[in-house]
Amino acid sequence: MIQIPQSSPPVTGFALDHPTDPTQDGNDLAPDGAQAEAPAPGGDPVARYGAMNGLHSEVQHFAYASPDGAGGGGKTSASASKPADNDAASAAALKEARALITKGNKLLMQHRYNDAIKAFEDGFRTYPDRSFILNKASALFDAGRYAEAAQEYELYLSEPDAPRADEVRDMVEKAHAKLGGREVTSADIVESRRQFELGAKAVEAGNYQAALDAFDQAYELNPIADFKYNQAVCLEKLGRPYAAADRYQGFLAAKPDTPDAAAIGTKAESLRKQADAKPITLDGQAGGQEWMSRGNRLLFAHRYSEAIAAYDEGFRTYATSAFLLNKGSALLDSGRYAEADLAYGQYLSDPDAPRADEARAAQQRARAHMDGREATATGVAESGRLFEEGEKAYKAGRYEEALHDFEKSYELNPLADTKYNQAACLDMLGRRYAAAERYGSYLAEKPDAKDAAKVGARIEKLLVEADAKPITATGRDGANEWITRGNRLLMAHRYNEAALAFQEGFRTYPDRAFILNEAAALLDGGRYVEADRAYERYLSEPDAPRADEARAAQERARTHVRGDEARQLFDQASLAFAAGRYQEALDAFDQAYEKSPTPEFLHNQATCLEKRGRPYAAADRYEAYLAAKPDAKDAVEVRSRAEKLRKDADTKPITATGAAGGQEWMSRGNQLLFAHRYDEAVVAYEEGFRTYPTNAFVLNKASALLDGGRYAEADLEYGRYLSDPDAPRADEARAAQERARAHLGGREATETGIAESKKLFDQGTELYKAGKYGDALQAFDRAYALNPRALVRYNQAACLDMMGKRELAAQRYEAYVAEDPRAADVSKVQTHITKLRTDATSAARDAFDRGQEAYLRGNFKAAASAFAEAYEQKPLPQFLYNRAAALDMAGDKKEAVRNYQLYLSMAPNAADADKVRARMHELLQATNDDLMVP
Repeated sequence: MIQIPQSSPPVTGFALDHPTDPTQDGNDLAPDGAQAEAPAPGGDPVARYGAMNGLHSEVQHFAYASPDGAGGGGKTSASASKPADNDAASAAALKEARALITKGNKLLMQHRYNDAIKAFEDGFRTYPDRSFILNKASALFDAGRYAEAAQEYELYLSEPDAPRADEVRDMVEKAHAKLGGREVTSADIVESRRQFELGAKAVEAGNYQAALDAFDQAYELNPIADFKYNQAVCLEKLGRPYAAADRYQGFLAAKPDTPDAAAIGTKAESLRKQADAKPITLDGQAGGQEWMSRGNRLLFAHRYSEAIAAYDEGFRTYATSAFLLNKGSALLDSGRYAEADLAYGQYLSDPDAPRADEARAAQQRARAHMDGREATATGVAESGRLFEEGEKAYKAGRYEEALHDFEKSYELNPLADTKYNQAACLDMLGRRYAAAERYGSYLAEKPDAKDAAKVGARIEKLLVEADAKPITATGRDGANEWITRGNRLLMAHRYNEAALAFQEGFRTYPDRAFILNEAAALLDGGRYVEADRAYERYLSEPDAPRADEARAAQERARTHVRGDEARQLFDQASLAFAAGRYQEALDAFDQAYEKSPTPEFLHNQATCLEKRGRPYAAADRYEAYLAAKPDAKDAVEVRSRAEKLRKDADTKPITATGAAGGQEWMSRGNQLLFAHRYDEAVVAYEEGFRTYPTNAFVLNKASALLDGGRYAEADLEYGRYLSDPDAPRADEARAAQERARAHLGGREATETGIAESKKLFDQGTELYKAGKYGDALQAFDRAYALNPRALVRYNQAACLDMMGKRELAAQRYEAYVAEDPRAADVSKVQTHITKLRTDATSAARDAFDRGQEAYLRGNFKAAASAFAEAYEQKPLPQFLYNRAAALDMAGDKKEAVRNYQLYLSMAPNAADADKVRARMHELLQATNDDLMVP
């Protein structure tokens, strides 16, 4: 049954509960320290800082007195003055109010919105501070009672000096947005409540239709999620399972954090499954709604024919154009394009069709599948007739006739199933390639077909059989078979067989497409002279359709033909290689490749380089060979050989000298650079420069230093490269040098600075080992200023970590990860950052609690010390304010002013900034100090 609220709270505070009671709040608070869920995303950020962090952002306005003795929170009807020492009643009220706001925030954290609202209302009655209004509004907002929340926010804003007014106005806008922009008046809320009560009574009386009508009216007046739940209960009782499931889902969409969301979701799905298995007996609008829900479920399940039947039944039950639109969608998704075109046309015949633009766009998509033409009822009917004739002919074994009928049927109404039947006819006619192609078209048009796997297997079998059997068809049919066979052979890189297939196809049916394909097979097979002649033959016709493509291919063939000199050089190189003269062979292969860039020449160069003891260069040439001929039969073997050469080279010293040695060092350096092993790459480039001093080593070394985060050294190295006025990549080097200097704050590096940074780093390391973490931190800070390296960042963090400054340590660790994201220990460091932050928050909370307790006891120096400790762990401006307030109350005016100043530096736009400045002015006047301007 519907649950009615146990009391009759004010109109702005009632809560509607429902049968399974997803919003019912418990009576007990979670025990102190218990883990509570965070409030739902999208809630009110204005009054929820305390709920989210356990530290109240407005603590200086409510939990503590301001320096001038006034509470910053204010009241709706009276100033929230600090209670006089002898005003025991006022002090007791303030104490009770603090307890109630804490209780309310805990309840809000636990999503117990009704109890939270009551706590804030009780608090306001006890001590009418506007903080209660703001927190009550937050609870109403999170409870989904947006109209009431908006009213409470407006009440809060009714005072002209309400702090954080802009943020609260934003929340008013959000509440109105949740209401769809409509205004809900107090009268609407009252009437909504009355309709709810009428609905509840109707449920008790078993009059579920009347209850449904009342709950619908209540929701229309004040859209509270719980009303949707009550509507669902009524619909379930009325035997409308689909509609009930939809309302349950609507409730969950509006209130996803309801405690029993999983159970409600399961119930909704269970209702739909039960409804799927039962006939729909309702008529009128209710029956239409059930048919619509069934059709939509079938549509989403890709059961298109059943969905279409459901929409037809729905239209007969309750004739609304929405059924026509959905039927059109089901027809379109199922590939019945002509029928979809007609269904959309029927929908659009209504000049007031609400989704006309959407329907026209869908109709155009349907027509695009019919080559842009419009379907006609006559055409669809004729297509159906031809389809039936084709079935009769197929069953009678007249496959040619059946194929003709199915092809004509497809032209009038392009259905995927008709493609399948065409394929079946071709299959029976022994035209295996054509049958496989039609089966493929069927799967392309109907990829989710139930028989997709079976059809795919049939395609493979047909192609294998076709490849093994002679082609006997003649004319155009035979040509189609030969073109398919030739293309399959071409894709399999069986070029000679492909060329023969295209030649046979031309003899069967002389079409110039065979000439073009034969030329492509000859070109890909390396038969360049014959390819050149075939392209010439194709281009002899002035209207050849792919002439530009053929000319480009012919030029590639002729490039290969111009290889006579290359062949002579190859012969010379082969003789030299056989005689063991590997350098002479290498030179000849190099010249041969320049004449005719044949991949095999690259392979031979690699072999010579390997013989010459230049493994890196050999590996580069092997990889160039594979890049030029990726489908080489020995590709796997060659790739493996190249990898082995590199691995062997990495472990062996480079003994080559001169240009050859330089090339080896360059390859090693580049390999290390690509592997992000920057320091090792730097060493390799230095060795390369000593072996063969070319400025390419200087540039690459600078790049490795830059990528390795050694910015000062990179700046110097780029300067060294640019000292050559003819440096070929000067612009690139200058740009990189600017990037290095950007990490140095725009300044230029010096040799002296780098040396001093190294010295300070070593000093910091020794101080750290000695347990002098503060001194070590200073040394690392100075080292980083001179040469900003990620490793120094890590050491700074380690010092702060050992000093117990968790938040600052976490920030330095984050800087380390940002500067060296590929560091091997990144994952471990990130885990430690998370732990530091957790520990910092816990320590800050503990210190805050101690400060609060000390403040309330009047021990202001101890409070100031605790708030300072909290700030050290979690540098939030509120802690500075609280420390300043404690120092102020302790009479330490200078320190109070300093902390107020720090507070304003961190939060210059704080709501209480003017009050704080005024208090600072008073304190400075009292001490006769000069005024400080925040």
